[in-house]
Amino acid sequence: MKRLLIIDDEPDILELLEMLFQDHYIVVTASDGQSALEMLPLVEVDAILLDLHMPGMSGQDVLRELRKLASPPPVIIYSAAYDLEKQASKLGAAGALSKTASPEDIIAAVEHALASSPKSSPKLSLAN
Repeated sequence: MKRLLIIDDEPDILELLEMLFQDHYIVVTASDGQSALEMLPLVEVDAILLDLHMPGMSGQDVLRELRKLASPPPVIIYSAAYDLEKQASKLGAAGALSKTASPEDIIAAVEHALASSPKSSPKLSLAN
């Protein structure tokens, strides 16, 4: 079963997204960017659903760190901000969603990102 990392500073959103994906993926959550990055050397993930606007380390900062990986997982950014597709392209994300997206659109975005990524992903590590 594929493993999905969801990163969001809002506990209610983390809980809702975890419930949405729990029947189809192994769901791992992080409430901030720093703890997510610390988790990556220890936990294999196949895709990441990432809130862009978080206190401390922002989603943009997390993406910058992920790009340093030899084989980063696909990242779908989501936010209440406008121009998400433009931001996704600029940041190197596999996709973008509004926080008002339907559950079907959220699932479809993750499935599309996984289908577009290499089939086998090695264990991720920030230590290079």
